[in-house]
Amino acid sequence: MEKLKSASRQMSNYILMLNPQSRAIGERLPFHDDSFDAVISFNSLDHVIDPISIIKEINRVLRANGDFLLWLYCLLNCYSILKRPLDKLDSPHPYHFTFNEIVAKLTNDSFQINTKNVNPELASQIVL
Repeated sequence: MEKLKSASRQMSNYILMLNPQSRAIGERLPFHDDSFDAVISFNSLDHVIDPISIIKEINRVLRANGDFLLWLYCLLNCYSILKRPLDKLDSPHPYHFTFNEIVAKLTNDSFQINTKNVNPELASQIVL
């Protein structure tokens, strides 16, 4: 967690390092392997076409022992039956993850979960 605090103190440095003219999609980030100490994804993974590719790209650009802060609205596991209809009806969100499902996808891609915060009334937050 201390590394994450340090990363947020240095966030302005990261922003300055990035070329504001760079545009890319998350499935093909224009950065070298092991480029970042921290990657933050705020409420976006459920909006993309291929979330698994995004997770793999984050893993690729993140340095060893780096932190991935993921903030994502998840369905409670007891509502998993709603996933398929919501995926079809809610077009801005092509994917609706349960908390257990997103944890499984992240740990399958070599992330080790250090902290999990779940607030059923608000959202789920995972620090990797």
